[in-house]
Amino acid sequence: MFTIKEDSGNRKSKEDFLKLPTHITKGIRMGAYISGKQLVKSLRDDMNKPKSGRTYRKYKGVSGALSRPKLYKASSPNQTPAVVTGQFRKSIGFKVVGNKSLEFGSGSDGLAKAYAQILEEGSSKMAARKPLGRTVAKFGNKVNTNITKEINKQIRSLGVNLTNR
Repeated sequence: MFTIKEDSGNRKSKEDFLKLPTHITKGIRMGAYISGKQLVKSLRDDMNKPKSGRTYRKYKGVSGALSRPKLYKASSPNQTPAVVTGQFRKSIGFKVVGNKSLEFGSGSDGLAKAYAQILEEGSSKMAARKPLGRTVAKFGNKVNTNITKEINKQIRSLGVNLTNR
């Protein structure tokens, strides 16, 4: 609840209150932006962790043949996907849409779009890994906390003192 006392500074307070919607919108957008950066970083960090799935040989070179193939471990169904080509990892991103939503996903601009869908839903040969869903669930209320913190920061920049009574 806001209380306004009769004061010579009321004109400035009134002007600040008129700026409040703009600052709240900016706080929402900044909080969503910070959350999007954290989601992308968290998923990319999880993808770089060691995996416990099956070991495969990866052939690379002229006509796909090397004298010594490289080995890599795939992910198991309860892990984020292993990085093989890096296409999925490069396609992970986010977009803040107005002050209404934060879109976090993969496969933008056609880059690794089919693979991203298989990872989320699974296929007849592979169980779903759900890297995007798992990352969002891990963050829980962190997005709301970031938005609230940024809104409060923007309101304080106006000089409005927020107190609970």
